[in-house]
Amino acid sequence: MVHHLAIAAVLVCSSVCAQRTFVVDAANGPGTSFTSLVQALAQAQHGDVYRIRPGAYLQAASTDKGVTLVGTPPGATVALLSVVGLPSGRAFRMADLNVQLGFDLVSGGFGVLVSGCQGTVHLDSLNAAGNYTTPLVTVKGSSLVSFARCNASASCQDSNLVVTDCTMHCAGLAAGLSVSGAVSRVHVCGGSVSGGAWSSTQASPGIQLGSGTLTLRPSGTQGLTITAGTASMFGVPAIAGGTVASLTIDPAVVLVPKGGAPAISGTATFTALPGLDTTAAPLGGSITLSMRSPPADPYALFFGVPSAPVEYPFGPLFVDLATLAWFAAGSQGATGRFSLGIPVPNDPALFGKAVGFQGVTLSNATSALQLTNASIPVLR
Repeated sequence: MVHHLAIAAVLVCSSVCAQRTFVVDAANGPGTSFTSLVQALAQAQHGDVYRIRPGAYLQAASTDKGVTLVGTPPGATVALLSVVGLPSGRAFRMADLNVQLGFDLVSGGFGVLVSGCQGTVHLDSLNAAGNYTTPLVTVKGSSLVSFARCNASASCQDSNLVVTDCTMHCAGLAAGLSVSGAVSRVHVCGGSVSGGAWSSTQASPGIQLGSGTLTLRPSGTQGLTITAGTASMFGVPAIAGGTVASLTIDPAVVLVPKGGAPAISGTATFTALPGLDTTAAPLGGSITLSMRSPPADPYALFFGVPSAPVEYPFGPLFVDLATLAWFAAGSQGATGRFSLGIPVPNDPALFGKAVGFQGVTLSNATSALQLTNASIPVLR
């Protein structure tokens, strides 16, 4: 296990350029490099790391660089942060930050905007700094965006989105998660998604699925619950599905409609899906990986640099094949769940890097292979 994680460290480091580290501090305390994100990102180069001290960073800031933003306790608050046009082969990472809704005359209201990114974008442990009536994170036309352990609503248009163990809620008439665009591929694993309500007559579903493909499953440690907003005079489904959308749901997912509405407006395929998640990833500590699958089914686990999904008959692969490394294999236990610890090297060069974990199972009942979802923690 340790041997393979050492390999992982080399692989992750090899995927980025030289790293510069800066301190962003609105209070201009000792060691400050910049007092605003606008200043910091204006000179950013691929591979830069920004440690953001507590404070409010609410001016509109934008980047097309593969950089890392990590908040320091007790937390900084950002708004109107745009990642636009990130090139292929680069990765933007953001972790441990509060996100506040801001308003831009061109783009409208958002906290974080990811648009037109051919590289990958990874959001870990972001927390909504309020109860908002529009989606806090907007994703458009991007190859791969991942959420892990976030508390934030989102909209996804024509993008690949992976959500693991998140709480997604919108207060007004927006759904906790909205999906649109024929090429959207969204995977939600563990956590909860809930819609808001404006009054006793107006409420939204937990998920609004206009078009694209949506897959829902529990994770290794958490169930998944989709809940409609409450409108006492009208029924509201947990998931409002469009006629051109594709929806696949593990039967263990809990769907909570309101007011006598059906759980889903639209059609869905129900099938058992293996689920996987990971804890936060401290340098010098360990990641706990947990997996849920049918008892006695064989499995194998692997990791590598996250990449835009490649579709196979047994599911999408979210790890770059050139960096993929196997690190565990066996048969699932009688409970259908297992966990294992994965040591993380105490290497400063790994700070802010993202690692993709995924698994594959072989069904004893059908002899079919199935890929799990991906879990993508940011090392820090």
